[in-house]
Amino acid sequence: MKRLTSIFLISLVFSAVQADISFAGPRRTHVISPEQARQIAQERFGGRALSTTFVDAGDNSAYRVKIIKAGRVRIVTIPAKK
Repeated sequence: MKRLTSIFLISLVFSAVQADISFAGPRRTHVISPEQARQIAQERFGGRALSTTFVDAGDNSAYRVKIIKAGRVRIVTIPAKK
């Protein structure tokens, strides 16, 4: 009887884990690419993009784009979601 109970509990735990995974879905949807973040930064701020870094902050994920314009370097933040 103990064996049957433990098998039941184990199967219950695994089914709960699988249900949680299936309902979670993808964490980030509509994330733009680094190239798109560079293009957006250049259009908004002018200049030329030097580098792009992704910052994962859950729902507030963003790209930090380093821009050079008129000899000055500036770091701008572009949201990763559309």
